[in-house]
Amino acid sequence: MEIPSSNEILECMSSCLSQIKWRLKLSSKRRLEIDLLALCTGMRSVVMIDYGGKLPELQDRMLSLLELLHEALPIFKALRVMVIEDMIYLINVTRLAKWLSSEPELFFVDLEQDPPQMVEQSKECSLGMELKLIQKLFSST
Repeated sequence: MEIPSSNEILECMSSCLSQIKWRLKLSSKRRLEIDLLALCTGMRSVVMIDYGGKLPELQDRMLSLLELLHEALPIFKALRVMVIEDMIYLINVTRLAKWLSSEPELFFVDLEQDPPQMVEQSKECSLGMELKLIQKLFSST
């Protein structure tokens, strides 16, 4: 599959927006462009859409937009709309599944230092090990 350029992605998005007659403010359109590029390139797995309207109208417009985008370019096929507790999200199902199945790398910062310093992780660091155990406990429930 040939990966389109960012300009092609943005032109496709603009074309689809005009087809569904969704007129966004310039700042909202720019945020949507950035969010879509971040999702398509894998920089983000999920973005919350808190611009461009309210539910259920926003959900309907996002679904219409994604339907057209799916038809236009294959890179958009992994994108879906997700609604949780009256908040709307765009997700990249492929990237989100990979992220959820992996163990995230933890970074620790010593906030008592001025300026704060990164803490070197080692197997002997009991605090780091305890935090990892707590994280595993939370993620298992």
